[in-house]
Amino acid sequence: RCSLLASGWKALDTMAKKTDDIADILSELKLSAQQEKSLDESALLDHLKKLLAVINADETAGQDQTQVAERLARGGFASTVKELLKLTSTTRPEVLVLLVQAIAEAAKNDVLRKLCSDPAVIEPLLGLVSSSNYGVVLQACRALGNICYDNDEGREIVRSKQGTEQLLQLLQNLLEVDVRPDNLHTVVSGCLLNLTDMQEIQDQALQLGITDILLKYLQKFSNVDDVAMHCVLVLNGIADSDCGRKHLLETRTLSLLLANLDRNFSVEVIEVLLELFGNLAENDSVKENLAQLGFCEKLLNVLRQFQGSSSPSEEKQNVVKTVCDLIVLILTGDASMRHMYQNGSGAVYKTTVSWLQSDDDTLKVAGALATGNFARKDDHCIQMVRDGVARRLLDLLNDQTGNDGDIRLQHALLAALRNLAIPLANKPVLAELGAVDKLLSMLAVETFPVVFKLLGTLRMLVDKQEAVATKLGLNEQLVKHLVTWCSTEDHPGVKGESVRLLAWLVKNSASSEVKATLCRGGALPHLVAMLGSEHGVMQNEGLLALALVAASPPDIAVEELKKTEVVPLLHTLLVSADIAPEPLLNSIALTTALSNLGPLKPMLAAGGFKEALTQLKDHHNQTVSRAAAQALEVLEKP
Repeated sequence: RCSLLASGWKALDTMAKKTDDIADILSELKLSAQQEKSLDESALLDHLKKLLAVINADETAGQDQTQVAERLARGGFASTVKELLKLTSTTRPEVLVLLVQAIAEAAKNDVLRKLCSDPAVIEPLLGLVSSSNYGVVLQACRALGNICYDNDEGREIVRSKQGTEQLLQLLQNLLEVDVRPDNLHTVVSGCLLNLTDMQEIQDQALQLGITDILLKYLQKFSNVDDVAMHCVLVLNGIADSDCGRKHLLETRTLSLLLANLDRNFSVEVIEVLLELFGNLAENDSVKENLAQLGFCEKLLNVLRQFQGSSSPSEEKQNVVKTVCDLIVLILTGDASMRHMYQNGSGAVYKTTVSWLQSDDDTLKVAGALATGNFARKDDHCIQMVRDGVARRLLDLLNDQTGNDGDIRLQHALLAALRNLAIPLANKPVLAELGAVDKLLSMLAVETFPVVFKLLGTLRMLVDKQEAVATKLGLNEQLVKHLVTWCSTEDHPGVKGESVRLLAWLVKNSASSEVKATLCRGGALPHLVAMLGSEHGVMQNEGLLALALVAASPPDIAVEELKKTEVVPLLHTLLVSADIAPEPLLNSIALTTALSNLGPLKPMLAAGGFKEALTQLKDHHNQTVSRAAAQALEVLEKP
């Protein structure tokens, strides 16, 4: 306890001494400021050095630094600085450097930054930006940059005093000067970054030509990391506004921006530059423009720079992932995707497909995603399957069939296979390649987004493929999974795909045993529930499947149907004023099929079906009218 107490007294003594020092220094500085005509610049220089020493002494001790700042504030630091800044026109440069440096250091502190957010401080500092002494210019920009940091009040004062114009002019002038402090470009560009973090100033800077200046700096100082980073961050800020984005997306500007991908920036600058392009590529027209300007080809060159290292850094891995993400993003645009495909000979297409055989997991996933995007046109899909792309996907899927598979890769592979399975010509080819068995081996996967893609792919393979539909329909394990997933509330997509696949199995297989397997597995209630769907497509698919089951029902089907809500749901569709002709015809077909089932006929008669069919006999569509008359005849038949 005694040692702690002694230590505490020592700390208090130290702080008390600092308080006295601060008071003395500020008092001397105030006195100097009042002696303009007989100013002792040597004494002023000494006082400023002492002030700087006090401000900087505790940079590593946050609490002491805060206390020093508070004492400076209470001691009149702001008023003292304002008085001294009135002497700038008559003071030697070495004195000005220390004075402005003291302001720059003080403005790192929140309290003192607010006190410096005053026209009486900022306007003289802006006057020093055009000084012929680069040491003064450097410290003035440091001070202005620190004042503007996270401080709209300070930024607004700078803007109102034409500070944006002065800073941009300084940047322009420095491009043409070789003799200067080494870090001046870094400081000035950093000042610009802090100043322009405000939309009004960004808009003003755009009108003053900030983009051209920044692009010139990126070209000239690509090897100076801090300058390049500041410039790219300013461009990122500009891209956040509609006005700025529109300007950056002009073809000339965009082309100049893209040229930066050819420069040898540090990995950190490349990361931020890629982020800028990701921000800009928000719609299909921009994606198309980027594609035509060679964006993806440049990205592939960037990728090559960061590949090949046996143990790449986290930053390099991030660049690889971002490059892949951007290429995939560009491929989501229809026109840009077609531009990259180039009838199967495009460099980007060939490279991304080759990633499917890479040892890098990031590239594998990106390759699968890119393949899925290229497979959004039927002619592409047919050519890709013919060229062996589907086989590569299926080979890659071999090691990803269980719960221990890479979820990202599973999802991407299945999405690509689903797209490839859409054209009719590809379906039997994929079946011959063993796609159905590989997909069935994934039934144990529990990740719903993956299950969703799995079911969608199976559904595409079933379409108009009786052999595949029969094979799947007789697979009791699959039916069991589908019926279970039909009841899930955790993923609406899985629920919808499951019941649609059940309906498609009925539609595409003529096997009575398939219908029996589905009925035994509990599929009927879910097919009936489709009639109440808010989606017309699902309603129609449910109607067709039920009509096919009821037309030649397994023994179990009749009793199962009686337990469902098929009668009231079907009646609702028949009397609906909004129903389209196709689902209406399927509703009538289901009514006819149910009327031929003895136990269900009385339920239809009691459910108002005669009245509904009678009204439909007068339907304006003659096909509907005839079908309704025939259905009514069956229903009324003893």
